[in-house]
Amino acid sequence: MKTIGKQTFYILIVATGLLLTTGCSEEKNPAEPEGIKNSDIKVLILKDGGTEDTVYSVLFKAGFDVTVGEFFYNFDGRFIDGYNLVIFLNGVNYNNDISDSVQQRLKNYVRDGGTLLTTEWMTFSTYYYQTLREILPSMFNGAYDYGTETYTKEVNHPITEGLPASFNISNEDWSYSFTALYNNSLSGNLTVLFSGDKSGAALTIGTFNLGKSIHWNMAGAYTGNTIWTSEVKQILLNIAKYSGM
Repeated sequence: MKTIGKQTFYILIVATGLLLTTGCSEEKNPAEPEGIKNSDIKVLILKDGGTEDTVYSVLFKAGFDVTVGEFFYNFDGRFIDGYNLVIFLNGVNYNNDISDSVQQRLKNYVRDGGTLLTTEWMTFSTYYYQTLREILPSMFNGAYDYGTETYTKEVNHPITEGLPASFNISNEDWSYSFTALYNNSLSGNLTVLFSGDKSGAALTIGTFNLGKSIHWNMAGAYTGNTIWTSEVKQILLNIAKYSGM
């Protein structure tokens, strides 16, 4: 019977250790969290009769879990806690009132950690939205317009990620209000994400307790798919992704 020398035995131990180390390094650490998938992010769209179909299409094609709910003025505010993001569209029929109790539910939703995206003509018609007004990050600044506008990225943020420093929105169907940060907002950390060369604080965000209030000063499109340039789509997708972070 042959015996193994001390030197040979030592080499075998070292080689075995290297093989075990290499094998383990290729395995994923089970404690390491995986990235959030789009399909894990639940989005509720409160429709206005104008833009919900295209908003749904952009988000659904990117894999988000999207539900088109009631018209915003019929929404009762129930069952929203399970959503990461609520998109409040009111480009059409913007002067329809919603009750203070429903507005309070949306406000509480943000307070408790949800993300609310509002669009125009929300700040234009805050007479109808006195409770929600309290947490909006920006406010109507006296005018509105249609057509071409140039956006400028103001900060680096997950919502501005992957977008150029500036880009044009060249479309006659693009409608927007002129807005500025709302200094009386109950939301803190008010930030302009994108500014418009005409409209001012075009896309803004604030923090209300555990959640986020985002306002985009555009009113969508009443018909068709013409506003959805690659940059506009990317903003919407980034907002949805951010709501799951």
